[in-house]
Amino acid sequence: MRKHLYRKLIDGILLQRIDHMLFYDRRLQRVIKKGKQIVRTLSSNDDYKVLNGVFSGLKYPSLTISEAALVPKIIGSYEYQLQPWFRKIIETNYTDIIDVGSAEGYYAVGLATKMPNTTVHCYDINEKDINFSKQMAEINNVRNMTWNTYCDDKTLMNFQRKGKTLIICDCEGFELQLFTDQVIQHCKDVDMLIELHDVVNPIISSTLLSRFQSTHTFSVVNNSNVHYDGITGVETLSAKEKEFAMCEHRGGLFKNTYMEWVFLTPKNAA
Repeated sequence: MRKHLYRKLIDGILLQRIDHMLFYDRRLQRVIKKGKQIVRTLSSNDDYKVLNGVFSGLKYPSLTISEAALVPKIIGSYEYQLQPWFRKIIETNYTDIIDVGSAEGYYAVGLATKMPNTTVHCYDINEKDINFSKQMAEINNVRNMTWNTYCDDKTLMNFQRKGKTLIICDCEGFELQLFTDQVIQHCKDVDMLIELHDVVNPIISSTLLSRFQSTHTFSVVNNSNVHYDGITGVETLSAKEKEFAMCEHRGGLFKNTYMEWVFLTPKNAA
């Protein structure tokens, strides 16, 4: 009986992997295509603005990006559970924000528009995303940004901080290589917002938080049971379109893989 259960489990995993290999790209393209159709419905005259949240009014220059979460970003429901943290960030007098995995610039340009006295440093290995974020900065009349490619532990060790600094990190499972014990000690006076990718490596969150235990206090949120209170501007969508638009499609069409984020503040903060 036990052997039979193991066999079923292994078969299930293999089928999931085969399904991912054969159909993931097709589903992703369907999400992107449908998402752009909905954005066009919500926008007028190719004026693609974020409708809700702390980045309300942020303009997208075009829909030329391949971004599965484009619709929730335009709606302003994207990673909605982080909104209180971003309000706190905007109210803090940071001199520098380092955005590791800045993608097309939703957070980086969004923060730069709200924090004109802060320099936002984008790091992303995708050249197309970097170029798109430059276009987004231009259309939003933002000048307080820099653009960079690869970021590793040496980058953080060598970064010349001018004052109070925040690191935002969404590096798809590279967290353990990036935040070494040496980096954490070097950045013990730095605030951090990190997306934890246990879906890539199940020990990331436990290992990383144990490393930060002596230098930072932290709080963790996840993407389960998110309440989208106050979201407006989607009244023209059908119920099915709203369901599609509010889903971030993490893991594929109508899938939302469980994710966690941690906000860390230095223990030695005054």
